[in-house]
Amino acid sequence: IKTILLTGKSVLFTGCPCQIAGLKAYLGRDYDNLFTIDLLCGNAPSSMFFKKYIEDSFPNGVSKYGFRHKIQGWNADCVTVTVTDGTQLVLRGGKQDNYQRVYHNHTMCPPHCENCKYQSLPRYGDLTIGDFWGIENRDASIDASKGVSVILCNNSKGKELLNKIPKEKLSVKKEVPLKWLGGNGYALEGCRNYCSNKRDKFYDAIKKMSFSKAVNYALKPNHGSYNPIYSDSNALLQYASSAIHFKFDPNIWEEHFIDGHPTLIVRSGMSKVGNYATLSLCKGLTKGKRYKFSTSFKVKTDSPIINFHIKDSGSNYCQIIYSYNTQKDDCNRPWQKIEIEFSPDSNIYDEFMIGASQISGSENYIAFEYINIAEL
Repeated sequence: IKTILLTGKSVLFTGCPCQIAGLKAYLGRDYDNLFTIDLLCGNAPSSMFFKKYIEDSFPNGVSKYGFRHKIQGWNADCVTVTVTDGTQLVLRGGKQDNYQRVYHNHTMCPPHCENCKYQSLPRYGDLTIGDFWGIENRDASIDASKGVSVILCNNSKGKELLNKIPKEKLSVKKEVPLKWLGGNGYALEGCRNYCSNKRDKFYDAIKKMSFSKAVNYALKPNHGSYNPIYSDSNALLQYASSAIHFKFDPNIWEEHFIDGHPTLIVRSGMSKVGNYATLSLCKGLTKGKRYKFSTSFKVKTDSPIINFHIKDSGSNYCQIIYSYNTQKDDCNRPWQKIEIEFSPDSNIYDEFMIGASQISGSENYIAFEYINIAEL
């Protein structure tokens, strides 16, 4: 870059703010023909992690890899991968892609990114660019379905660059309050980057395990290991005993055994999305395989529907395997017996889950005679 600058040619350098700072520190002075753009950066994990992920997930090699594909719209976690034989894959979020599973929750966030010296204002680039997350909540007139960028003009050079963009190249150009930036890129005062409390486990595991095993080791409570006595059994869950209990936050749920039947009750005011009760499976489910789910239950709820889920113990990723439309007199009707087949859409699930948001209302509950999940 310095060599090119000395010839008098113009250079546009784009990178993370720390890279802009590094370039300027190396050059030692400003150049009129140097233009810089930094990014609203979340964190930049080690390239070694990405290399191990590629080797583990695509053993035949990759010819092209694209982050943030818009096939599901702008605000979606979606990547496209072209493997060396020409096959094109679309991986949607952490359910289908282990790299996204530990990127978006900052499990791979390096300590220097967690404590970044270069994210705050004033910025190091002439311009700063990034995704304008949340703009649809600030300005309803803007169509954010295909993406909206935020641009910070940090000096006269940046303003010059922005003003050179022809108007017909821009769908919308508005000046808005800086506070609208919110937590994007952790640039504003009071916004601070963070790391997952599972980072140290992941960093230790990745040194001696494949990428997928390191992810499970860090995120799952059982580190991705299951009791080997079940390895030859097709039964993953057999729940009809007072010796087996749901796992839940006792501030949210209560579990009682009424007439010998395990009964879940949600405490007042806690019937909210994200307040789950779970049962551990004796081994993980396999994407694409067929399983049979059977249960017998009674429910009393104000919710019009009850969903039964499978869930990843290391995250909030889940899949609905059956939806039951509730009736006002369900609690007085015979036990409702369900038996259906399902196929997981991911390899990460290892729990059965009930959501508190669907056991809502005063003195409402769900009681079970049995819950079974078996591989077909």
